[in-house]
Amino acid sequence: MKDIRDALAKNLKRLRASRGINQEQLAEAIGVSKETIAKTETKQNWLGADNLNRIIEYFRIQPAELFALDAPQNDLKTELEKELKAYIDFEIGRRMRTHD
Repeated sequence: MKDIRDALAKNLKRLRASRGINQEQLAEAIGVSKETIAKTETKQNWLGADNLNRIIEYFRIQPAELFALDAPQNDLKTELEKELKAYIDFEIGRRMRTHD
């Protein structure tokens, strides 16, 4: 059975990955140590309300997204948007090279 620590750990990792930031960058942004983030992501630590609020504000998410047991649908949309943008950029570059 999953608990709230599982959800927080998984979602924190997912949010960082989706923004392309590492533990140290997140820690600096919210004013905690890298070890605090690492221990939270391995379920060895629990963040207080102030730090949880800072994470929510940093990622500009709803609190429920930080504790959701299943990944929100927005992740799929974000990944598809990234892939589509990369494809469009590739095609534009290819077509520009073809016309030179």
